[in-house]
Amino acid sequence: MIHWCFIIGYMDQEFKLDHFWGAESLQKTSELYSFLTESVFTIKDLGINKRVVMHWDNSGLVVIKRESKENWRRFNFIDYVWLHIIHDLREIGFPIPLILKAKEDLLTPISLQWLIDFLKLRPELIDPLSKDDSLNDLKSIIKSEETENENIYINTLILLIVETISKRKPVSIIIFHDGVAIPFLGNSLENYTDEINYKMTYETYIVISVSNIIKRFLLDPNSTFAISKLNILEENEKHLLEIVNSGKYVSVTIHFKNQKMKSLELVKDQDIKRKIVDVISDGSYQDIVIKTHKGMVTKIQNTIKVILD
Repeated sequence: MIHWCFIIGYMDQEFKLDHFWGAESLQKTSELYSFLTESVFTIKDLGINKRVVMHWDNSGLVVIKRESKENWRRFNFIDYVWLHIIHDLREIGFPIPLILKAKEDLLTPISLQWLIDFLKLRPELIDPLSKDDSLNDLKSIIKSEETENENIYINTLILLIVETISKRKPVSIIIFHDGVAIPFLGNSLENYTDEINYKMTYETYIVISVSNIIKRFLLDPNSTFAISKLNILEENEKHLLEIVNSGKYVSVTIHFKNQKMKSLELVKDQDIKRKIVDVISDGSYQDIVIKTHKGMVTKIQNTIKVILD
């Protein structure tokens, strides 16, 4: 995996694309961008009180702007996740001025095409120890048509969302007491600088799980309409949740990949949706079999290839 490790000047600001993102992350971001940035939510779909969102907007926390004092534009999935990050931070009393600082770290935009052009000029920024296949991935991105990437603007939050969707692994944000926000992917600390390791050892910080926010979104019955429009699940997984939401089934059997638990059968009166969302989110299932009242069987195969670092 190629890791980017550089600091570049962008629009008179320092933009950090630190140690965490590989070539496949940029490629997947390009693939998912149109889905993640499609405005499918109204303010009523967010699951957050409208007056609270208005207060955050007046405080400078909300990225999307209203057309007028009375009307909001629609929100996309990136907006949805960011608003729920704010919600989780405010729930534990994290102050608004520090959330504004975290917003800078997480939401500062940069053109994907600009980044690709930058890497063409500075190939020495690529980790020389990277494997050849990762280098080939990078070359394919760099050689891609500019028209495919010129309207794509990435930031740390988008990359975090893409990581947890595409790799089915836990992704979080560490926020320190001074508002500095950094990614936390899985449980590995090997990619952190000495400065960040020092902060994690001797300073107070909190952890906000991006993966859990997405899991809560999948569990929310009011999100059903949006799941079909987003590309955060495979088509067979969307179909699976549609069946569960309809209630037209008798039992669900989950077959796992690992050897610790080979299978688990759930009947209708159990919290099936939560269990299914759990196994979909971490990609731990081999297949899921659904039985209906009329004896029909639907089998959902796991087509996700979990990428290991």
